[in-house]
Amino acid sequence: MANDRNGERASKACLKRHKPNQMPDEAKLKEAERRLTDITRLMSEWIWEADEDLRLTYVSSRVFDVLGYHPSELVGLRLTEIGAFTSDEGKPIDFHWRSSFREVPFQMADRNGAKRYFLTSGVPVFSLDDESLQCVRGIARDITKRKQAENTATVAQERLVDAIESISEAFVLYDAGDRLVICNKTFREFHPWSSDNCVPRVSFKEIEQRGVKTGGYPDAEGRPEDWLNERLAQHHDFKGTYVTHLSDGRWLLTRNRRTHDGGIVSIHADITELKKAEEEKAALEGDLRQAQKMQALGQLTGGIAHEFNNLLSSVSGYAELALEKMEDGGRTVYCLEQITNAAKHATALTNQMLAFSRKQVLVPEIVLVHDVIENMTGLFKPLSREDHELIMEIENESSFVRVDAGQLSQAILNLAINARDAMPGSGTLTIGSRTVYVDEKQAKENENLNPGYYVVIFIQDTGDGIPEEVRGKIFDPFFTTKEVGEGTGVGVSMVYGMVVQSGGAIEVESAPGKGTTFTIYLARLDEAEIRPELEMSVKKVERPMPVEANGKSILLVEDDEKVREVITINLRDMGFSVFAASNGIEAVSIYRESDGEIDILISDVEMPKMRGPELANQLFENKADLGVILISGYSFQADNPLDELDERYREMCHCIQKPVPPAKLSRVISQLLDRNAA
Repeated sequence: MANDRNGERASKACLKRHKPNQMPDEAKLKEAERRLTDITRLMSEWIWEADEDLRLTYVSSRVFDVLGYHPSELVGLRLTEIGAFTSDEGKPIDFHWRSSFREVPFQMADRNGAKRYFLTSGVPVFSLDDESLQCVRGIARDITKRKQAENTATVAQERLVDAIESISEAFVLYDAGDRLVICNKTFREFHPWSSDNCVPRVSFKEIEQRGVKTGGYPDAEGRPEDWLNERLAQHHDFKGTYVTHLSDGRWLLTRNRRTHDGGIVSIHADITELKKAEEEKAALEGDLRQAQKMQALGQLTGGIAHEFNNLLSSVSGYAELALEKMEDGGRTVYCLEQITNAAKHATALTNQMLAFSRKQVLVPEIVLVHDVIENMTGLFKPLSREDHELIMEIENESSFVRVDAGQLSQAILNLAINARDAMPGSGTLTIGSRTVYVDEKQAKENENLNPGYYVVIFIQDTGDGIPEEVRGKIFDPFFTTKEVGEGTGVGVSMVYGMVVQSGGAIEVESAPGKGTTFTIYLARLDEAEIRPELEMSVKKVERPMPVEANGKSILLVEDDEKVREVITINLRDMGFSVFAASNGIEAVSIYRESDGEIDILISDVEMPKMRGPELANQLFENKADLGVILISGYSFQADNPLDELDERYREMCHCIQKPVPPAKLSRVISQLLDRNAA
């Protein structure tokens, strides 16, 4: 071939030029030429020779297989004309040809324009006479496939790194010796104390030790060695997961897996929100359990209040019966009036119990604050311990506020009990009131206050005080610092709700070791503006009004014998014919025996066998103009029994809460009789 002949001529020229004194005979020369030709054909590299200007003087035939060029097409061209000596980064490589060189990167395009990559090595050939450069001989090894594979691997690695960096979880790969190979930015964010230490070859143990030393793991405080040993065991457990609490409050869930070469792939997921949700769920479940306890307590309280109201009905009923027989004045009348007033105060207490048990919506009224506190003095002393000093600082000035008296009493009582419990040893409990003026500056500091005069009620103790981190939570429902079984966590929150709903505000001042002061602000009323309302509310014990019975009959149904007895006496004193029954079944039987000659039904709401509203509806079927009075020891504001009656007859019905005042009973009976007469 032409290429081979060209190579042979070049080989002969070189042999003649460099070995003048060792000229072989003709046979040996041909054998050498043939050997050189065979070698150049068999080599995967292509051979080249260039002069001192890097102009090619010889190219082996192998170049045709690699680049598609005939050697004759390249001879005479400079190497720098057909390609370039550049690094992997594409930068030109500058080197001298007067010394040997090995595997210098060289790039050139093949006949089809595709880029090919070579590593070329060469040696300079000098003249034996004057040591001048005669030529440079070299070989070029094709590394295009390797280069393409490297580029493909580089691209794949870059994609893998990009993918690892883009995931939200922290990713880290350790080799078989537990040394770091690669980690993503999320891992470095989760471990900021080790971000400058997260370099290849650093061990897992070193990373964790750095975290312990810098306080990155709160759970390791006080037990660093034990914590590290536990963490190493968790790190090599490939079946489960483990959770880590970081110093910034985040929680990580980690799962590890073995690689085929013995390394470890570790994934850390941020489960902070999940952890918070679990904590909130646990808190809600705790609140639910507490609410269920409170519901049970409320039902118990309501039942007690109902029975207590029945007792009060007897006490107040008999006292008022006695008052009716007495003339005004005299010590006996005074004593009976005090019994009646005490019964009214007891009724207010049971109403508070009902409000707690049935969520009763209580009605605000004009209240003289110092009277409320003074009336509670008898409760404060039994609540205090023997080593507690009780100081009352009640302002004598007439300071009126509009609030529910029962709720206010309950609020003061709750705070007083908390103050007592805050002083496990000796201490001083101070309860008092005063009038203050709130200026604009103070009003801006409390969103529930406006500039103006307020009546202030304060409850102060000399206990241990409330830590700063707790003060912001004390008004939260169910929050309590007491041990299990010692408190419910609803008292202070109920006080807050009552005060704010009444248009007031509550503040707390406390410091560890300096005690605590709760201050309730209630807007003071202008006495001149409320005087007409005050005059209407001031009443003596109301006497029953005269009622014209005119032979009317009343069916009284009450399961409590004493209550039934006192109401029966009151009704008969009014001139009515009374039929008494202890339950609804008995009442129906009496009604039938009377041939419907019953004008008014007075029935307890809650009774065994048949409830009062059910009894009324049954009797309405036989007597549409029947007057009905429903009485109950429970509150009517939460559950109104009138809602259970047939709509057609509701206007003929009234409700009276126990204890049943004779005056109110006579007034309601008169209204029913007047309506029937009309």
